[in-house]
Amino acid sequence: MWSGALLAALTLLAPIRRDSIFGSVRDAVSGAPLAGVRVVAGGGPATISSVAGEYSIAISSVGTHWLTFRRLGYDPLVLSVTLRPGTSLQIDAELEPQPLPLPPLVVAGNADTSAGRAESLSRDSSEIGFRHLATNALARDPLVLGDDPLVAAAAAPDASGQAGFPTSLHVHGGASDQNLILVDGLPVYGAMHIAGAASLFNPDAVEGVDLHSAVPPASYGGRLSSTVNLHLSPPTAEHLRFRGGWDQSTVRQLVEGSLAGGAGSFLLSGRRSYRSVFAQPGDGSWGNSFHDLLARVTLALPGDHLALYFLHGGDGLDFPSTADGSLPNNLRPSEDRGNQFDWSSQTAGAVWTRSRSAGATLSTRLWSASSRAAIDWAADTNLTQVRSELREIGFSSELTMVKRSSRRRIGFSLQRTDVDYVVTTAAPLRLHSAPVLLGAFVEERRSLGKRWIASAGIRANSVNGASLMLEPRLWVRYRLSPRVSLSFGAARLHQYVQSMRNEESLLDRAFGADLPVTVGAGGLRPALSEQLFGELQARPSPAVTLTLSGYSRHFAGLLIPPAAGAAPFASAVPQAGSGHAEGMELDGRYQGPVLEVRANLGTAGTQRSVGLMEFSPTALRSAWLEFGMVRPIGGLASIRLTNTLATGAPASVLRGDLDWQPPSGWPASGELSGSPEETLGPLNAMRLPLYARTDLGLMRQWPVDFPGRTGVLTTSLTVTNLFNRRNVLGYFTAADLNSRRALLFPLRSFALQLGWRF
Repeated sequence: MWSGALLAALTLLAPIRRDSIFGSVRDAVSGAPLAGVRVVAGGGPATISSVAGEYSIAISSVGTHWLTFRRLGYDPLVLSVTLRPGTSLQIDAELEPQPLPLPPLVVAGNADTSAGRAESLSRDSSEIGFRHLATNALARDPLVLGDDPLVAAAAAPDASGQAGFPTSLHVHGGASDQNLILVDGLPVYGAMHIAGAASLFNPDAVEGVDLHSAVPPASYGGRLSSTVNLHLSPPTAEHLRFRGGWDQSTVRQLVEGSLAGGAGSFLLSGRRSYRSVFAQPGDGSWGNSFHDLLARVTLALPGDHLALYFLHGGDGLDFPSTADGSLPNNLRPSEDRGNQFDWSSQTAGAVWTRSRSAGATLSTRLWSASSRAAIDWAADTNLTQVRSELREIGFSSELTMVKRSSRRRIGFSLQRTDVDYVVTTAAPLRLHSAPVLLGAFVEERRSLGKRWIASAGIRANSVNGASLMLEPRLWVRYRLSPRVSLSFGAARLHQYVQSMRNEESLLDRAFGADLPVTVGAGGLRPALSEQLFGELQARPSPAVTLTLSGYSRHFAGLLIPPAAGAAPFASAVPQAGSGHAEGMELDGRYQGPVLEVRANLGTAGTQRSVGLMEFSPTALRSAWLEFGMVRPIGGLASIRLTNTLATGAPASVLRGDLDWQPPSGWPASGELSGSPEETLGPLNAMRLPLYARTDLGLMRQWPVDFPGRTGVLTTSLTVTNLFNRRNVLGYFTAADLNSRRALLFPLRSFALQLGWRF
């Protein structure tokens, strides 16, 4: 407690001196960050905005300066600014697009131009439902806690995570397995660690996250809800660069640099937990841990760019199968058989990019991806064993052709996904399938005069050479005025890999691993989603953005695990079901020089139907209000306040002994024991009380000098659930059924974090 107070005082009171002008540059119509903007202070220093649209210029003389912003395809902007001695000045600018906009450019120091071009071509800031989350800008988003890029995606408009435990991401009423997770275009299966403590992706290695939540490009296929593409940091020209961090459960480190002779670069990142997320008091025989490793090597060739990738993550979670005080036959805790969960994910691949001619780029990807899970579930002293394994190899190629007012993509993909799912119990189950999926697509985006932008595409897929499944996709954006735009989109999507994970289980908040099965296993057919999406965006002033969006979706062929069980996995062949989802939300943001405010207000309804049963998924709320603000203090410190209200979250009553104390920050771990057996009464027939939480965060950067280089240390303190509200996670009854007990979210907790970069 005293260490947290001391860190807070240092964060707020430390002197700051920095003669500079800094800020961000955005598109005045879409509000998207603009990369490649040349920013000049008078006739002196100049810089180029980053992929996140950010810039910073060190000023040698104070006083009045003319600040000029220029970028091809946008009207130039000239501002007069006055810089006082010993201060920094934040200037956020917006550029008006010219009638024929070009796609965003990416300038990343001395990085290879072909790699930067390929990355920029994968983004389209005008795409409906597209959100780019820059990792180095997360600290300024009032609704984002922490720096994990994938966890932060749950705070983006259109998306949500499980409250308090982001083991899964839900977009527009979809399930967690309906999101395609990519790293630089290579697929990843099972991207979250225990209890959502972190994702597999070290934030030091990730430049940003692209979330395609409405009408994804036709080059992406195989998921119903969204595509989440994480882009690693651009290759560096420095000899060596180090970044890392420490928090209450993990330590991480990244090393990157250039190869000899400037032939390319390397990036190596690792993270490991050093304390259990869940632990049992006085018994060291139970514990859990996780780790991840990420490596990339890039090679720059004349007109070509080659990048090689390797990603691995592993988790282990062990806890007693019976709650404290309820061991059968006078067993001691050390004699309890226990529940064991082990899972891992691995992706290896290569991305080759070639600039064929002016405006044409060819990108080719080759990958091998896998995931494994082993579960020993000892409910009622009867052991159930589950073994899940996925092995996938794939190849894709895409040609992008850019002209003055249009962009066209054409390509194909081929992949084989081999899956085994085995349950050993009184009624054994084995599901196996290895379908081959062939896909081809074509898509074109075109500017139609000054006001219209339209994109149309179609993707055709075939499983094992069977009949084609077509996925038409269309969106249009109309510019009502220079600051108001209206968008509409529609898409049909298919999914061929679904999950045996039971998201209705309370223990899913701790487990959260993928348990995939593919079409053909147990008679499983492709799932289908047909969806409509609309968006109205207004920018009444350069500092204010208002976005009103709505969606309607229909699902068919969904794999819905048996609902009566309380285990976080399915032990029988689930039935195929259907569903629908509708929602609307208003997202507002103010980005001022001394304060940044964001609010998100929404309502949604989601239903799943299987047989005669209909229910609302546990992880999805029906109404919410999120409000937050970030107050910069000088140029190196900030204070953040975030408030969340949510209502309408469904819940069931579980039968069986369970002790659950969620992780509550440093220095305490959570507690977990017991094996709930079944759901009492109709599934999710109850509604949880109002969820209300206020979080406070303090952050401070400390410039430091090392021999031969300079660096930055970052300290942060986060107080979660500041007012110590007792929010309910769920309910369960003991075996005698005579009492009902509420399981609570974490009460007030403190989290310390240290980061370094040099």
